[in-house]
Amino acid sequence: MTQIDMLVLQISRISPHGVDPQMALPIEEFKPHFPPRITPQEIYSEILFNNNNYNRRTTKLPTAFDAYKLCYRREFALQNYNASEEMITSLAINSWGREPANVKEEYKRLLNEAKDLQQ
Repeated sequence: MTQIDMLVLQISRISPHGVDPQMALPIEEFKPHFPPRITPQEIYSEILFNNNNYNRRTTKLPTAFDAYKLCYRREFALQNYNASEEMITSLAINSWGREPANVKEEYKRLLNEAKDLQQ
């Protein structure tokens, strides 16, 4: 187990009574639900459409990781955790690196279906 895997991230968790004291979230235990709870239509509207229409300076094409990060961010919110976008991106990168090939292939498939919606 690497040093990053052993880290415990302190983040705030939002409850009905406000923000709880800092709660520990083991990094290696947090990842998006699989199979992904996202449709190609959602990927299209949140990643592809936004890249094409709102950020024309960006020439980076979306990747399977972008779809994964979208799911990671959503799952983070569903669990009522709150962290900066920068922190979520960093965590998602580490989580993506630990995912097996079949998970990465599923996100690639969803992204390709979303790209087909553009045409």
